[in-house]
Amino acid sequence: MITPLQKQALVAHNIVMTNLSLFHLLLPIVAFSTEYTKEIMLFSLVVSVICSMYIAKGASNKSHDSFVAAHWKMAWRRSRYILISYVVSASVMGLGWLFATSQTDPQMKKILLTTFIPMAIVPTLLTVLIVLVLQTMTMTRAKKGLVPNNVI
Repeated sequence: MITPLQKQALVAHNIVMTNLSLFHLLLPIVAFSTEYTKEIMLFSLVVSVICSMYIAKGASNKSHDSFVAAHWKMAWRRSRYILISYVVSASVMGLGWLFATSQTDPQMKKILLTTFIPMAIVPTLLTVLIVLVLQTMTMTRAKKGLVPNNVI
């Protein structure tokens, strides 16, 4: 039987898992199968950042029980990993764009951008998969009434 405190602790993890599954796994697949790729990806990014900020607000809430607070803080830590992966991905894409703008040959520009786009996706995708596994383990701990491990 899950207690009310365990349910409160799970809320943060459920938000992270929804963020990961909908806005990092499902919507990008939809985006690349339509002609609205940029719009869907931008929407996904904006909603993901909003979810992260909501978790940050919950993690800073001083009225939580220590068990619940520990789980919200762990969810915020994992959300920060996702946000950092965005920065890394944007940096890789920016580097590709910089290289592409320095080219005079239009074909070479296209080749560079075509090469750097998948490379830019990799840091976020790997982070999403790692956080998905870590969140699953932490959710199990919350359901058992245990505080999260302070590993990663």
